[in-house]
Amino acid sequence: MSLRGGPLLPAAAPPAAALLLAASCAGAGAGSARQDDPCAGHRLGAARELAAWAAAPAAAPAAGAPLPLGRRVRLALGPGEGPGEGPPFRGGAVLEVPEDGDYGVSAGARLWIDVADPRGGAPLPPLAHGMAAPGCPVLKTVVFRLVAGRAYALRLSRAPARSAEVLVLKR
Repeated sequence: MSLRGGPLLPAAAPPAAALLLAASCAGAGAGSARQDDPCAGHRLGAARELAAWAAAPAAAPAAGAPLPLGRRVRLALGPGEGPGEGPPFRGGAVLEVPEDGDYGVSAGARLWIDVADPRGGAPLPPLAHGMAAPGCPVLKTVVFRLVAGRAYALRLSRAPARSAEVLVLKR
């Protein structure tokens, strides 16, 4: 879901309106008790993510190229595997970071987010995760500790649609 052209704002909404929406959701995780704010319940807070999400999305990377950091990207997903796996779509991208640290992978849909270690393919343990109510552009964030100089595999699964918007930010 995007801020512009989605159910939150009409496609013709001025960019300032998208920023106002991001600002209204910026209280997420900061004790905001507003019942009408779908972002207010995001456990990790989503102010930085919402501000970055409001910007125009970056182009999806070419196959094998790393995902751009700090920009929302729509990734194409393919069919999932087998019955009983939840929603049927999955996919991923290469993820590289410029410096060691904790990075949040945010998605605009309810789906599974894993980051796999390049030295064996095992999923990294998440440090934290948070979800927001439907209507918040940033529905899910999972935080991982990443090391510079490694090409991680970002894996998305159990997605409800053939594409998903994601954003990676240093926390």
